[in-house]
Amino acid sequence: MLLFLKPFKYFIVPYCVIVLFALICLVVSSKAQLFLWINSKHSIFFDFIFSNTTYIGDGWCFGFFLVIVFFFVKRKLFYLGVAIFAATSLVSTIFKRLIFYDALRPLSWFKNPKLIHFVDGVTVYNSNSFPSGHTITAFALALYITYLIKNKGYGVLFLFLAIMVGYSRIYLGQHFFADVTFGSIISVLTSIICVLVYERYFGNKLLFKNK
Repeated sequence: MLLFLKPFKYFIVPYCVIVLFALICLVVSSKAQLFLWINSKHSIFFDFIFSNTTYIGDGWCFGFFLVIVFFFVKRKLFYLGVAIFAATSLVSTIFKRLIFYDALRPLSWFKNPKLIHFVDGVTVYNSNSFPSGHTITAFALALYITYLIKNKGYGVLFLFLAIMVGYSRIYLGQHFFADVTFGSIISVLTSIICVLVYERYFGNKLLFKNK
């Protein structure tokens, strides 16, 4: 493993395995098949779980965590979090609003919306499907927290929560599988670049030490 990724090994290693599997699924299955298979596995319990889990990917959740870091951790780490949030939000906006501005969400893409399971009380959108902004925010936050904590083994837990957010976006009928998969990739790459820049110029060079 590359040395600078060693502190993130409990996050990165399982993530790489999972994203490889996701990419294979994208190759062997169609856009509609992947979406409908996930979206159809619903229940009242899962409606409750995923309609609430998805909020982890909201910008206010990242912002709330940044407030905690600002007052109770270190100011420099707060600025790193701001950089990660700003960078991932900017990249997300560029993809959603400029490059893939015409990407339809499931509600508009399927000719028969009745095929989709929707959860009562959840507002479903029509456009700007690619990539999933909630997934980008969730993975950025997960990787940021993994960087902050001493016990890096918890990176697996934060990865799981980020995956839950991504899954919720499909389950709730908001995004396709590809939106979530590539949203996670965009988020992880952008966040790691931010951490590397921070470590190189402002941090304690933790990532460049052989722990």
